Amino acid sequence: MLAVTEETIACYSKTIAWAIDRKDPPFSTIALSDYAKDSRADAWLVAHAAEHGLTILTNEKASARKTNAVKIPDAAAAQRVQCLSALELLREHGLRF
Repeated sequence: MLAVTEETIACYSKTIAWAIDRKDPPFSTIALSDYAKDSRADAWLVAHAAEHGLTILTNEKASARKTNAVKIPDAAAAQRVQCLSALELLREHGLRF
């Protein structure tokens, strides 16, 4: 388990600020509230990945025009964090079925 440090909090604040400040199109109030909930892992996941230089493995798809939910790949891209799907990970390592 990764500890929450001052740097984690700074990265978390940065990803929340990105979501709030996005204007084209802006996220809905409900989407922002959901993304910032402590009980949700998405913003914390992006913050930890940004802090530690990690790649996020997710099957969620980026959706830059979506306003009713903050998608992990969109938030990660804004923080310069790489996201891969399970299939992309397998391909990256040369695994085939």
